[in-house]
Amino acid sequence: MRRIAFSCLLALGIAAAHAQAVAPAPSSSVTELEGVTVSGAQPGPGLWKVSKGGHVLWILGTLSPLPERMQWQPTDVTEAVAGSQELLLSPTFSLKPNTNFFGKLFLLPSLIGVRNDPDDKTLQQVVPADVYARWLVVK
Repeated sequence: MRRIAFSCLLALGIAAAHAQAVAPAPSSSVTELEGVTVSGAQPGPGLWKVSKGGHVLWILGTLSPLPERMQWQPTDVTEAVAGSQELLLSPTFSLKPNTNFFGKLFLLPSLIGVRNDPDDKTLQQVVPADVYARWLVVK
């Protein structure tokens, strides 16, 4: 994908340099062409196979956020998931209190201090040094 993008940029640069060298055409000979829409399905996301003994692990590469109106050909992914015994998804967190809108408003004051550690320690003091170093990179 990067090679294609680099090739397009290189071609645009050459075209721009060529356009400056060539004298502009008279305005009467300029014709306006119809717009062209290019569409197609992309191959599915990358799939890596890791195996040890009789066990096989499929790792699915994802892209986030996805380009608008992107369509994948999901055949490889569908086959891998259908033949698997277990599916592990990325970790998620959701908080859904079983209450209405006004009940949620009453919960709001209890969330004010949720970002602070009860012992007033910093994150660097709470987590191991190697984990904190990784967090600094992600931050």
